Amino acid sequence: MLQSHIHQAPYEFFYLRRISMISGNRGNRRENVAVGKTASQSSYVDTSISANNAVDDNTTQLSCILTATNQSYTWWEVDLGEQYFIHEVVIHFRTGWTWRRNGIQVYTSISPQQSNNGQPCGEQISGNMDGSGIPDVPTRTCNVMGRYVTLYQATYNRGTCGDYNCDGTTAMDFCEVLVMACTPNVKYGANCDMNCIQRKCASSSASCDVQTGNCGNGGCRPGYQGLDCTQACASGVKYGSNCIKPCDDRHCAPSGSYRSTCPAATGKCYWGCDPGWKEDDCTQACESGVKYGSNCMKSCDARHCAPSGSDKSTCPAATGKCEWGCTPGWKGDDCTQGTNLLSG
Repeated sequence: MLQSHIHQAPYEFFYLRRISMISGNRGNRRENVAVGKTASQSSYVDTSISANNAVDDNTTQLSCILTATNQSYTWWEVDLGEQYFIHEVVIHFRTGWTWRRNGIQVYTSISPQQSNNGQPCGEQISGNMDGSGIPDVPTRTCNVMGRYVTLYQATYNRGTCGDYNCDGTTAMDFCEVLVMACTPNVKYGANCDMNCIQRKCASSSASCDVQTGNCGNGGCRPGYQGLDCTQACASGVKYGSNCIKPCDDRHCAPSGSYRSTCPAATGKCYWGCDPGWKEDDCTQACESGVKYGSNCMKSCDARHCAPSGSDKSTCPAATGKCEWGCTPGWKGDDCTQGTNLLSG
């Protein structure tokens, strides 16, 4: 009888940790997000055999599913509960009933019970009608966002069991379906081996694209670049948010024969700016006619320039030099030094 071939073994005895067996280090790679989720199927050969048997984390031959025979098509589906970036689907077939493998197609979808209208994951599982040439544990690559994973079968199969023919029709039976995916906002990348928390996004609340780790419109913290903001600026070449500012565009004052380094985050000039420039990275020119000198600390209005007719001297940002000299009692290129002359 069928029940002697398929039954649900005691969970405590057959519970297996397939995540670690399939994925290597669980903390660094893909996770089977189907375990314990709700499954359904189009038909049952026996309603006591639950569709959830295929997501109970038990890959032995003692906890499997079986759809009804003599149907025009059959399907099995698991609801992951939320959308994931699904990398691949791994199927553990029953090893003694190979003629129920040929023709199965794996689909993903955002809406439930899409039958064969979802997004196909790779090619159809195909081989001979008796299932020869089809592995016991095939894998299909998806690389798509989805909430539902569906296995669909509409191929009429027949196999040979000893001295009599075994009619597989469109029935499916398998023991476990693993849906390998990245956990949203925790891991990302082709192998789910990148940690969202290790990105250097400008916003601490930035979303984490499961494929690229993209930080979104907020961009990167100063000193980092790339979609996922994990690449540091090239030392001494670029700096700032997304590394878009060239170090050579700064106007740093030297200290003797030494030029300031270029910190990747700020580009700060450690010994101040050349005359006529200001801000930490010395890239902002003094406001014309208002300030001048190193770090734009001197006021043009504080000079005592001699006029030329009705014209007042301009105020060069670097020096503040008075073009026509100084008014009586003042000296220096910028006419800010008193001469201390005694009057009459």
